Amino acid sequence: MKHLIPFLIGFTFLIISCKNYDEKVKNESESNNIKVTIDSTTNNNEKHTPLNSNRQPFYKDELVHTAKINNSKYELYKNMVIIDTSGSYDWSVTSLSIHKNGTKQKVLLKQNLDISIDELTESWCEVNLSPLYSDNKKQVVIIDYDCYPSAPGNQTIMLIQFEEEQIKYSKSYYITGRFESEKNQISGRFWTGFYAAQMPLKIVDSNNKLELKADTSIIHKENEYYYLKVKNGITYSTDSCELVMFDNPFSPQPSKIKVKLMPQTEISMIHVAVDQIERWDYFGNYWLKIRIGEKEGWIKDYADFEKIGCQAAG
Repeated sequence: MKHLIPFLIGFTFLIISCKNYDEKVKNESESNNIKVTIDSTTNNNEKHTPLNSNRQPFYKDELVHTAKINNSKYELYKNMVIIDTSGSYDWSVTSLSIHKNGTKQKVLLKQNLDISIDELTESWCEVNLSPLYSDNKKQVVIIDYDCYPSAPGNQTIMLIQFEEEQIKYSKSYYITGRFESEKNQISGRFWTGFYAAQMPLKIVDSNNKLELKADTSIIHKENEYYYLKVKNGITYSTDSCELVMFDNPFSPQPSKIKVKLMPQTEISMIHVAVDQIERWDYFGNYWLKIRIGEKEGWIKDYADFEKIGCQAAG
């Protein structure tokens, strides 16, 4: 009995130690499992789930332009929406609002920038503004907008004119290329697929609205065709080949002009002939006037464009 008491005490201590160890291992294991679960949930929330659990979007207005014309102060705001402020998505512009002396006057582009809440995870709309010209009576700005993702190479704009007593704006204008502004003037640089050409434009202020039109006063015209200047019109042939041009393809019996091209022959692209002057979607093959040395003529086929060094691009 004397020797049994120490044995029982040691055995009891061993059982208690093992039980405590098992509980410690179990607690550590459960703690580790909880940690992994929390990390995984946090990552999913950051990438896929809106911060507000009921999927209500967030809204904000951003001041992008201020115009002061005598006693009138105009403020132009981008009205924006986002479903998640964690940085996973982009703010999408839903419309433009114009305030005059603190009071909202106009809401523009609401239908053009319409994206459903469900689409905001993959799509968004953006608006950019650039001043065109201003004086003490008015200011004109260009509004460039688009919804993404979209194919590159096209542009849509509208014009807004601020005056002391009123606001004028235009409809939307689309071009396969870019609108350019320089020295208070606006023009269109359109892309045909092989080369770019310039469209002189003018702003017409009539009937309390703005219109953007081709400036036909400075565009050469023969018969029903307008001749538009090619932008950066120097190109070079890549191979040795024969090129067939036409002296006047618009006549009943045009004459052929044959030219022998060598690699790196310099070619000047002069004009492209179009018959629709108010439609600025010129992607396709049009008659192109070129100069090679002392000879001038017109070409139109895709194969001829490639011969003179023009590569097709969308």
